[in-house]
Amino acid sequence: MSGARSPRPAAPRSATGLAPLALLAAAVGLHAAGAVSQRTPDYILVCALACSVFGLAGRTGAGRAVAALAAGAVAALLAGPLLWQPSLAYMPYLAIVPANLALAWIFLRGLLPGHRPVLLRIVEATGLAPADNPGFVRFVARQCLLWSALAFATATLALASMIQGPSQPWLPAALAVLIVVQIVWFAASHHYASRRFGRPETWRDTLRTMARPALWLKPAT
Repeated sequence: MSGARSPRPAAPRSATGLAPLALLAAAVGLHAAGAVSQRTPDYILVCALACSVFGLAGRTGAGRAVAALAAGAVAALLAGPLLWQPSLAYMPYLAIVPANLALAWIFLRGLLPGHRPVLLRIVEATGLAPADNPGFVRFVARQCLLWSALAFATATLALASMIQGPSQPWLPAALAVLIVVQIVWFAASHHYASRRFGRPETWRDTLRTMARPALWLKPAT
């Protein structure tokens, strides 16, 4: 038996990455209970995003100093407006805005000449039945246009709620209604496709396929 010591296993990074999310969830719960102000989850969200930038920079090969500088810059850029704009509320809108702007572009990009609709690629990746019905292909293209518009509207409402939500409570209420409408339509569109085109996919099948990151990152051609 060799006397050399086996290397100590590295601590899992997931625990470090989950700590800011756990703090954020706790802060949101305390805010909902009235125990802390809106600023508490806002600042924790800023810290969580800075930690994410630090980790992402490290995975791209940047040194620790560069990663720390990038994380500090993000934290300063986000924390600064909180100090001079009392009506600003980051949580949960700061995550909703960029995510929905990205979705709006992904759905729209697939409709451009030389590209393939992302929803059609999702159907093909699900692999339950060929997507060769011209009527169904047109339906999917229209769905992409609709979802692009819904995502852009969601981002716009989230941005308005982030800036004026406390003084204009109808904005967060409208955002919540829009999100509920999207959830209902997600299920209803699958039911329509099943009845109209005989499609076998359910909303659960689509969700499982959509959870594959490579599907969103691959070129839309």
